[in-house]
Amino acid sequence: GTSMATPAVTGVLALMQDYFTNTLHLVPSPVLLKAMLINGARSAWPGVYGYAVNSGVNLEGWGLINLSNSLPASLNNSLNTTTPLFFADQNPTNVLATGDSHTYTVAVSASSTNLPLRITLAWTDPPGNPAAALKLVNNLNLVVTNLTTGDVYYGNHFAPSIPPFSIASTTNDPAVFDSVNNVQNIVIPGAAGSYSVTIVGRSVNVNAVTAEQTRIVQDYALVVACDDAGNIGGVSVSGPVAVSAPAAQVSAVTGTNLINFTQVIGANAPLLSTNFIVFGTNAGYATNAVLYLGQVNQWRFYVATNTTGFTNAAFIVFNPSTLAIPVEGAASQNYFSYTRPEADLDIYVAGPNDPNAFNLTNLDATVLANCINHVNGDSAMLDRGGTAYVAFNDSQMGQVYYIGIKCEDQTGGEFGFIGAFSQNPFSSMDANGNEYVNAFNVPIDIPDGDNVHPGVGYVLALALQPITVLNVIVSNTVTHQNFGDLLGILSHDQDYATLNNHDSLGPIFNQTLIYQDSISTNGVSNSIPGAIPSDGPGSLQNFTGSDGTGVWILTEIDNGLTQTGRVENLTLKIEPHQNQTTNGILRTVKVLAHSWYYDYILAPVGCINLTVVATNLPPYASPPIELALQFKKPPTHTSNLRIVDLNQGVPPGNVISYGPPVPPGIYWAGLYNPSGTDATVEWGYTLGFSAAAVTTVDYPSADTPLPILDDAVTVSPQAMTNYFTTNSTILVLDFDTIQGINVGLRVDH
Repeated sequence: GTSMATPAVTGVLALMQDYFTNTLHLVPSPVLLKAMLINGARSAWPGVYGYAVNSGVNLEGWGLINLSNSLPASLNNSLNTTTPLFFADQNPTNVLATGDSHTYTVAVSASSTNLPLRITLAWTDPPGNPAAALKLVNNLNLVVTNLTTGDVYYGNHFAPSIPPFSIASTTNDPAVFDSVNNVQNIVIPGAAGSYSVTIVGRSVNVNAVTAEQTRIVQDYALVVACDDAGNIGGVSVSGPVAVSAPAAQVSAVTGTNLINFTQVIGANAPLLSTNFIVFGTNAGYATNAVLYLGQVNQWRFYVATNTTGFTNAAFIVFNPSTLAIPVEGAASQNYFSYTRPEADLDIYVAGPNDPNAFNLTNLDATVLANCINHVNGDSAMLDRGGTAYVAFNDSQMGQVYYIGIKCEDQTGGEFGFIGAFSQNPFSSMDANGNEYVNAFNVPIDIPDGDNVHPGVGYVLALALQPITVLNVIVSNTVTHQNFGDLLGILSHDQDYATLNNHDSLGPIFNQTLIYQDSISTNGVSNSIPGAIPSDGPGSLQNFTGSDGTGVWILTEIDNGLTQTGRVENLTLKIEPHQNQTTNGILRTVKVLAHSWYYDYILAPVGCINLTVVATNLPPYASPPIELALQFKKPPTHTSNLRIVDLNQGVPPGNVISYGPPVPPGIYWAGLYNPSGTDATVEWGYTLGFSAAAVTTVDYPSADTPLPILDDAVTVSPQAMTNYFTTNSTILVLDFDTIQGINVGLRVDH
């Protein structure tokens, strides 16, 4: 048990540490001691336990520790010298990037003909992000080849044998790589002969070597031994021979509307970026901005062919997360925070109208410039978030698209990718400005699961028309043997609503469930017969006030055993906000008897006071109309910031004043009519900002000295375009459009 194993292992590691420091006069890394400990371990019950990953008995790990095996008394670690155990410790000069490999040559003495050869690789992986599906950040692979027979062995690929031995493959067999663990072991029986031991940097995504400032690399510890410490022979090791062969990761999208899960991408290494592209006037971004091409490691490429003949095509990156633990603050719900809860990923698509589209996978500057400047039908999305898409409505049978995903974070990224071709438009508008969004990858199965390993089905939809959301109404058609097994969450950007939370509907077949948490702003009830509210946590009202454009995802999770089902279809109706109220302007609205009337107010950053006014116009309601205010959600009688009766009768009527401070975001104003007859109300709002007298200094040329103002930072003078937007109460400086320009600003309060 652990109460015995933990102190025993701790004591052995202390003895090993002491031997290194006092006898070898070396400082071993923790991962080297870990690799040596594992290499010397043996199965406690021969005939019972093996190492195969599909073994029914998995109680021992690597087995029982043995100090004499892990640290032979005659240890001599010199290259080309016979020793019972060879080790290579972590070293900042002996590191691997993606595509790199180090190969050692191992000679096993003839006296070891019938003894197993044991090779253990371990590395200190950067801390993984708990939100990522794959917890391994940097993936190294251990490959050993018998130079006499040609047999190939892969790390952690064990036969179900006892004692445990690695499976021998030929060079024609498919490679079997472990992409989950940061320890890889190979045990080869009858070991005499020569072997090559190769460590491959399969996917090194985040820099793990603090002494390396410019590259994305991973160091490692390697241990090679020939069975037990009593072996009078041993191994002789030479090398390593280093090979660098970075190559682009290119995947073919073989199925239409099929999701590629757990796609991994490397971190941005800004100090390595040299080549760049200047943004043109058609890019939609600041024309003085530049795009650095970066390194191959921070790109993933896909090739998709239209095999359907459908005209609507879209390529979508979704569910992005950082691979490594993000910096503090990344869980902020503010999209414009310096750190974000998702990886910063961009998408580039070179289409069939670009004759050189295939060169996207070679990071061709011309093709990438076509993408960001929308030339030859190419396109890109470079927003700061990680969910991104590019869509076309003129696709044809057989046309080929080249897609590049680029990571701009220094923590790497993990994401899902889908290439979609649809016969119907992804979204459409009606005459009233409502946008209808249809899922394109349905029907989709919901795999069976349990609490430990839930089954998940992802349904995706894409809204292409710009719209500011007022209401979202969801029609979800499901077939399931027990609907109560499911938890369904609709998400868009950083907002979400839980639609179904283990409802007690039981078996359902092709049943359409309509979810509506709607808010009426026109004095007419818009409730849909048969609609039900979302279960929560989260509400469909969470999407109100947001930009509805982009990717909408329904995640149906099955965490109850035995029953299965699928999502047959999903449709969203997005109702637009009509801007019925404007800052400083009064509006007349009708409030139905015994009903609420709602509208929202967007308070921007810098607002310090919000004032809402309302007047009950004749004929007056009795009891009087009530005015209420609430943050982020519609007010009620029991949930509000302020509530007052409208009893003045003359504009501006009654007032609710809120702030300072006024946190930025959506504020809901509500009018409740407690009487039995409809009523008319005139209402409006004003936003207050801190008054500031602004002194600006013009710089007609780059040669004009920059004066030093109070508490100013000394910077070199720069000619600059006037990027200031001013009015009588506030000055807004848009730093997103000022890249590489030094700004002098003085504000007198």
